Amino acid sequence: MSWALQQPSIVTSEVFCRGAYARFLARTDLPFLAFRRDTGELVVATGLHRPDWDVPKFEIGFWRRTSAGSHGFATEAVRGLLDFAVSRLCAVRVEALVDDENAAACALCERIGMTLEGTLRNERRAPDGLRNTRIYAIVS
Repeated sequence: MSWALQQPSIVTSEVFCRGAYARFLARTDLPFLAFRRDTGELVVATGLHRPDWDVPKFEIGFWRRTSAGSHGFATEAVRGLLDFAVSRLCAVRVEALVDDENAAACALCERIGMTLEGTLRNERRAPDGLRNTRIYAIVS
């Protein structure tokens, strides 16, 4: 994803966090961060995005620090947030939009029980050309 191509500055990060807090309070976006207990390092950013409270449904998004791979942090965080969306927010649909070439993200969606519903071909442009997006979802 384009937003993950550069490391943000401290100022950019603070602006993002302040905006995320305001959107969380307004219930227009529900971002969450996961930190390692032993080091306090940020390892996962996730969230429930584009809520439609009338349905209710959400898009779940996630990013994992590359150095935190293969520890299960992303799986635990995303599974927990998915469970929260269904059990506490009464979501009847949670979907994930995943880059077709991101094998780790596709595997995570499948690991937590999401179903591949389809692929949007040439759906967006990335620095290396046109990309496909997979749509995974879980419905209750």
